[in-house]
Amino acid sequence: MVLLRASGLQEYHQAQDEIAGTQRLANLQELVNAATLYPATPGGLAEFLEHIELDRSMAENEDSADSVTLITVHNTKGLEFRRVIITGLEQGIFPRDDKKDEDLEEERRLFYVGATRAMDELYLTTCALRRIYGRTMPNAPSLFLSEIPSENLRVLGRAPYGVWSPKISAKAKDPTATGAFVPAGASAPAGTSPATGGFPNKTSSDGRWRLGGRLFHDDYGYGTVTAIRETEEGPLISARFETGKELTFVSRYQSERFMRIQADD
Repeated sequence: MVLLRASGLQEYHQAQDEIAGTQRLANLQELVNAATLYPATPGGLAEFLEHIELDRSMAENEDSADSVTLITVHNTKGLEFRRVIITGLEQGIFPRDDKKDEDLEEERRLFYVGATRAMDELYLTTCALRRIYGRTMPNAPSLFLSEIPSENLRVLGRAPYGVWSPKISAKAKDPTATGAFVPAGASAPAGTSPATGGFPNKTSSDGRWRLGGRLFHDDYGYGTVTAIRETEEGPLISARFETGKELTFVSRYQSERFMRIQADD
C-alpha cells in the first residue's frame, strides 16, 4: 500500500474509477492482499511471482477437467451454471459498508442475480475472520443472509458466529445440519446467547469477557458483548457498538484491541 500511494497509482486509479466506473484500485488492493502472504524479501517476491505464473498456466490449460469459472456478479447476467458458489457474504464486502438506500438496493439485486444463476446447487459462504489488505479482521455475516427464509437453507460446517441458532429436526440429529438465521441484534431467550444455539455461556473460558460486559474500541467507541462461543482457537467474542457496528473477534489474538469497561466506571 505504501508503494501504491508513493507512486501515485492509488490517487490516479481512484479518480479513474469514479469517472469510468472501473475497479482497478480494488484490483491493486487485492494484489497487495495476496502479496502479504509472502516475505518482504527478494526471495519472497520471486516466490510470489512464481505462484502467479503457476495460477495463470493452470487457467490456460483447457484440458483440465477439474476447473471452475471465476466471474464477478456483475458479469453473470444471462448465464447459468449447474453449481454456483458466492463468496464473501460479509458486512463490508457484500454489501459494502458505504452502500445505503438505492445503492444498497442495487447490491441486493446483484445478490439476487448471482443466486439465481444456479441451476442445481447454490453455496453461500461467509467467514468470521478475513485477511483484508494485509490485516486479519473480524467480520459479521451479510445482512442478505438474514433475508433468506431459514427453511430454504442448510448449514454446512461451522455456522456463522453470533447469528445462527441451530435447530435439530427429526431427520437431522446434527445441530449444524440445519439452521435458522437470527438477525444481528435480535433478542435470544432469557439467559441464553444466540451464538451458543440457545445454551447459556455467560463468561469466556479465559476469564476476559462476560455476556453483557462493556468494552471500548478506538474506532467504534463503546459497545456490549452480545455473544460468547468457545472454539478450537479459544473464546470467540461478538460485540455490538453504540454506533451500530458489530464485530466478532478471537479473544486470544485480538483482545488487546479492546478495553474492558468495569461495571462501576
